[in-house]
Amino acid sequence: MEAFFKQFQKYAILRGIAYTLVGIFALTNPGVFFKAIIYFIAGYFVLMGIINCLAARKLHKETGSYGFSMASGLFFFLLAVIVLFFSKAILSIIPFFLGLLVVVNGLSQLLQALNTPKGKGLWLIFSIIMLAAGLILMFNPFKTLLVVCQVFGVLLIVNGLSELVNYFQLRKLYR
Repeated sequence: MEAFFKQFQKYAILRGIAYTLVGIFALTNPGVFFKAIIYFIAGYFVLMGIINCLAARKLHKETGSYGFSMASGLFFFLLAVIVLFFSKAILSIIPFFLGLLVVVNGLSQLLQALNTPKGKGLWLIFSIIMLAAGLILMFNPFKTLLVVCQVFGVLLIVNGLSELVNYFQLRKLYR
């Protein structure tokens, strides 16, 4: 178990720097960050397509059959094209559905608060805040998405700085 922690701690400084840099990028350039995410997802699908097609080619040389790998490789290529072609639609739909989930959760919380005999005040306030946040997500998706991205950036920065602090604290333990 100690070996696992040593290995994990070994890369903590790299994780901390990466989280902090990505967090700063997301915080300062949320629109560009989301476009980069789309390209990253499309790139991942292309990479998976290449891997599957190469595996299919190898299988074809060995057995004369392409198996399922060729179909899945072509499917990944198709997914990459779909993600790139419909990137704006994908980005605009995500906040709407997140908002819908938050509204449903807020309504559920509101009903629970109204049916609770004691301690209604905080539950009512919380459920109203949830409803308002969900409606804002649903009806102002792009600006909300940018704010969510910036909050994500702040969380990454905090996580990255935490990794760096832990690295220097734990370095003394595992020398």
